[in-house]
Amino acid sequence: MKYLKEISFFKGERERFEEDKSYINDIFIPLVTEGVLTCEVTNKKIYHGQPENQLIIIDSSRRNIQQGKYLKFSEIKDEILHLKSYLGSRCKVFSVLFTGSHHRQNVEINEEEYDYLDQWFQTGDGEGIINIVIYFSLT
Repeated sequence: MKYLKEISFFKGERERFEEDKSYINDIFIPLVTEGVLTCEVTNKKIYHGQPENQLIIIDSSRRNIQQGKYLKFSEIKDEILHLKSYLGSRCKVFSVLFTGSHHRQNVEINEEEYDYLDQWFQTGDGEGIINIVIYFSLT
């Protein structure tokens, strides 16, 4: 009987992940279609040392990187705040890799201070976000 409970719990997790994946992709589809960024939602453990293994990986598009254009927080504000609202307490960490940096930085994102993120992280011309990894849990 224990085995059946484990299978049913796993099936519930898988279904929840697939629902999340679909919803999250829908949030970012306009920016993906415009070629601004790429978005991948995965449950594979890619980065070590993080507590959750459900990830959303948002990258500046290759075309934009080749042209020296990088993401700015201001360009993805509505989508990030929508995502944060959707995930609620399941949203754990926003980890950002900026141009000119070799280390990821964890960023606290909240609606009241969002408009200042570009200033705080000095994402001016020719600088910006290479990628954002968002860790979230299923429960």
